[in-house]
Amino acid sequence: KWLTKEEQRIILFILVFVLVGSTIMFLKYKRVIIAHELLTAQESEHSPYSEVSEVNDSIRTDSNTTDAQEPDHYKKRTGLPANIKININTASAEELDFLPRIGPSTAAKIIEYREEHGGFKTISDIQKVKGIGPSTFEQMKDNITVKDE
Repeated sequence: KWLTKEEQRIILFILVFVLVGSTIMFLKYKRVIIAHELLTAQESEHSPYSEVSEVNDSIRTDSNTTDAQEPDHYKKRTGLPANIKININTASAEELDFLPRIGPSTAAKIIEYREEHGGFKTISDIQKVKGIGPSTFEQMKDNITVKDE
């Protein structure tokens, strides 16, 4: 053998580290693209709102950079402008992740809940999902809907 066990472990560690890093960068880039698609689709419905245009410009600028950084207002999960609605009965985990205080695990719980219970009848039903209490609901209620608009 030309590599010792320790050298093999080090190479394996480096490969895993590179793979995980690449996956994280890909997911960040994908999130920027989804945000762009979400906001572009809804911008045409709400064109009088300058807020949407502002957010879209920010996302376009960020998605054109080589490092595909997420806009700051999404990193903190502070939410979307009030006129942007996400249908909690049809949204993907990536779309739900844009709601304030919703991360990947809570998004998965929302999807699991709606599959088990046949969806949400009202937006306040989202509080039945473990991890979403009144304060989280207060922050997201302006950005969620249960019907197609």
